[in-house]
Amino acid sequence: LFEDSVEGVRRRAFSRVRVTLADAPSETAFAGLPGVRELERAGTHITFALEGEPDPLIKALAQHHVLALESTEPDLEDVFLSLYGGADA
Repeated sequence: LFEDSVEGVRRRAFSRVRVTLADAPSETAFAGLPGVRELERAGTHITFALEGEPDPLIKALAQHHVLALESTEPDLEDVFLSLYGGADA
């Protein structure tokens, strides 16, 4: 059983941050960043699943030439999966 406000549930979910860099970063460039739950790379395009504040990610991105950045709030599916653990539940 789980009870919380809508805003509280949204805070538990993660947002998606899509970034395009001028050059492909090293494989370890974003390793161990607080709040980064997932990381998908496709050359210079990187998608992060971010939980909590974006400050550590923004500071890490500042070390690179950022061409584009898009952040999206979690949708209902992301909120549900964050609560129930996705396919592993």
